[in-house]
Amino acid sequence: MTKKFPILKWAELERIRWAWWAWEPFYHYRRLGGITGAAPGSALWLREWYEHVHSEKMIKRMADLGINTAITHFFKGFGLVFEKEEIERTRKFTKLCHEHGIKVIGYTQFRSIYYETFLDEEPKAKEWIQRNEQGNLKSWGSAYYRLMPCINHTEFIDYLKKVIRVGIEYVKLDGFHFDNSYAQPCYCEVCQKKFRKYLEEKYPSRNERIERFGLPHFKHMRIPPFQAQGPIRDPLRQEWIRFRCLSLSNVWREIYLFIKKINPDIVILSNPAYPRGMSNWANERSIDPSQMGRWHDLMFAENGNFPRVENGYLITQIRAYKSGRAAGYGVISTTWLYSKSEKEGALPSKEEQVELSLAEAAAFGGIVGTNWALRPYERGERIILDDERLEHPLRRYLSFLKKHENLYLGRTLWSDVCILYSFPSLAFDFDSAYRSIVGFEQTLIQYQIPYSIVFSDNIEKIKDYDVLILADQPCLSNHECEIIQEFVEDGGGLILTGRSGQYNEDFCERIENCLERILKYERVIYLPEAPEKVKVEHGSTLRVPLPEKSENLVRAIEKVDPGGLPLKVYGSQYLGLDIWELPSGARTLHLVNYDNTYPLKNVRIDLYPKIVGNRSRITLYSPDQKKQELKPWIKDADKLSLLIPKIETYAVVVCQ
Repeated sequence: MTKKFPILKWAELERIRWAWWAWEPFYHYRRLGGITGAAPGSALWLREWYEHVHSEKMIKRMADLGINTAITHFFKGFGLVFEKEEIERTRKFTKLCHEHGIKVIGYTQFRSIYYETFLDEEPKAKEWIQRNEQGNLKSWGSAYYRLMPCINHTEFIDYLKKVIRVGIEYVKLDGFHFDNSYAQPCYCEVCQKKFRKYLEEKYPSRNERIERFGLPHFKHMRIPPFQAQGPIRDPLRQEWIRFRCLSLSNVWREIYLFIKKINPDIVILSNPAYPRGMSNWANERSIDPSQMGRWHDLMFAENGNFPRVENGYLITQIRAYKSGRAAGYGVISTTWLYSKSEKEGALPSKEEQVELSLAEAAAFGGIVGTNWALRPYERGERIILDDERLEHPLRRYLSFLKKHENLYLGRTLWSDVCILYSFPSLAFDFDSAYRSIVGFEQTLIQYQIPYSIVFSDNIEKIKDYDVLILADQPCLSNHECEIIQEFVEDGGGLILTGRSGQYNEDFCERIENCLERILKYERVIYLPEAPEKVKVEHGSTLRVPLPEKSENLVRAIEKVDPGGLPLKVYGSQYLGLDIWELPSGARTLHLVNYDNTYPLKNVRIDLYPKIVGNRSRITLYSPDQKKQELKPWIKDADKLSLLIPKIETYAVVVCQ
């Protein structure tokens, strides 16, 4: 693995204040005709709005608001020749933004070409297109005029490199936003041949092939039909998933290094549709977030997890932020408010919704900004930002974050609990394994227990924590089992549930569970019934109920944690919390009231020695109220108790 380039100072996660800036070109709206991204493609006044958001007046307004990064249109897939006029607009827009202190990231479509114009420029492009199981060309859903290129066709990647050069050398972009950076299954002949080669190289001997597949060779092998649901035990399907994830990661490695060689200051951002509801990202979209993270600086998390409390569910984007930290990339949330039917996505319309989206990103390590401000509002030039009820909280929060950058810059996440995301468990038995993960995570979130995510290819990182959670992760390699055993033998606490460790990384059952020998240790708790597993409906919004026996799960953590839990919060289970450590050594508690239509009053927090140490000066910062010093309500050798008078939406408690 090639070492990633360091992130630039301007692109440090805590410095970016981003805004969606019409990242679809005008002709896309017209070709679609319907509504996309809240913009009505057939409206007679569409051009009026489009010109307004690109004006210098708007650039000045957004800069004054505190926005320093614009993500706008660059290349949509109609072809460089046809898109020349709008690319020129983006070049001029970028120049103006730079004059006003705003960096520009250019939208670049990765997964579709509009063949009606693209074929004028590249007549052979039909040969690059994905094929379905019947051998037919694959289009972008019902958008018949958008064909999906196959990532294994080098001609497509070569064309994309031409696009990138234009963006860097002519438009002078500061970064690229590659939209739809995933890859759905493809059955073209190029993929068939490359998959056979992958199998031959991974399993070079006849004995290996017989043992794994019951086949002596792969000469006549064809890619198996797609399996959408249920455990995946077919070895060819398993290897096909691995092959696709590796192929996509290799493409992003190639693009990343190509860009950085031209200009290492360019930022790479993409939208892999991860995480998105109860969908198997490895099987459906070829996504291994840990592999992808190596070749990205930033990623979007586009889904329906707009932070809120809805019918008793705490809906949150926390998982996306923690995945990004674990995989080494920053996360920009582009959430939408989806109804229960998931048919339409809405944007914020209330002050408390704006506050909550900004607060959650700031508290949990995301990149703060606005996905909604410049979108059309009613008719003509008007934009949503023209609604003062929404503009005011956006300005207030951005001002607070800029004023108090010292509370965010250089911070590191503090947690003593980690949860394992096992790639083969999630790739081959997603519905079961993920329902356990999200159920346990929901318990950690709603009981204010700080935690981190560890991916299976970085299993050694569990040694940085006091407690490891294996939430029904059945497929573990021998190497993973050895690392977990060493972790427990060194005094770490372990909670494992369900079938964790019962199978190897290929979903083959062991004679004896690889973790059987450590079940006798004092700081190990085994919950065979997997009480954390919850029922979660499919859709882009993750509505996770709190497990019925969530209190038992918390008590299990308390029992196995060598130093005990770092803190205890009394009050609402709709209060989110994360802990960070600043370069100065100060610890910061970030508190988010997800039910922020009702301010929380007199919130008690007990801080134990492992988190507060000898830090005795406590200060409360918030964009919702004045700064204030907090005197300990109770202070003794065992704990320091705080009483926070009021939490409206967001508060930061600094212990130093």
